[in-house]
Amino acid sequence: MTRGEAVNRLWIIVLALVVGCADTGQSYVEIPIHASGIEDAPIDLGDGWTLDLERAEIGFGPIWLCASERASPEFCPTAVLELRETVAIDGLDPSPQMLGTMRGVTGSVRSAMFDYGISWIPTAQVPSANPGAPEGHSAVFAGRATHDDGRTFSFTCAIDLSPVMQGALVVGGRRIAEHAITSSDDALIVRVDPAAWWRRVDPERLASRGEDAIVIAPGDPDHEALVVAMTGGLLPSLQWATE
Repeated sequence: MTRGEAVNRLWIIVLALVVGCADTGQSYVEIPIHASGIEDAPIDLGDGWTLDLERAEIGFGPIWLCASERASPEFCPTAVLELRETVAIDGLDPSPQMLGTMRGVTGSVRSAMFDYGISWIPTAQVPSANPGAPEGHSAVFAGRATHDDGRTFSFTCAIDLSPVMQGALVVGGRRIAEHAITSSDDALIVRVDPAAWWRRVDPERLASRGEDAIVIAPGDPDHEALVVAMTGGLLPSLQWATE
């Protein structure tokens, strides 16, 4: 079985749900999903340090929106809405970025679960990057940090966020404002804030390496700080708007 076939099997239950709409009074809908980032401006890290991000690409999706308050494969066996694809978000562009179309049925949604471009489907032995993930990663960053005393260094960082087990997603149980999907006039807005993530790093620790070009790799404390930020308290916001 190919990966594409396996992914399609994951979504067959959604098709079954749509087929049953006539019996439940639900209707099939298609909802656009957009994204926005932050202004491309210097980030104040404190203690005299400023960070200029030159690149902040984030892989987003697949995403499921669920009727339950705790989105997970256990509590959300069928999605109200879903986006199957992974799409790249430009985290340095605050203008609306069209990501694609979520498909599903009418009903109320209360939570979400999603991956950052790397998924672990139940039929695979290991997680793997989806088409659309930036350079095969969950996120790719590049930029330069500068201190008031003249010290400066450039940096690059690739983040890989993989589910911890087969069939799981990286982010589950993401509560969102309860919203009734009644037509295709709604839109979901995904907002990412790379500046908030990068305020978790320690520029003094990075500068102490004495390198002009620093690669922030897995195992580095600052790499782990970014991982925690992206999967913990600084998750992308999911908000509703009317098209």
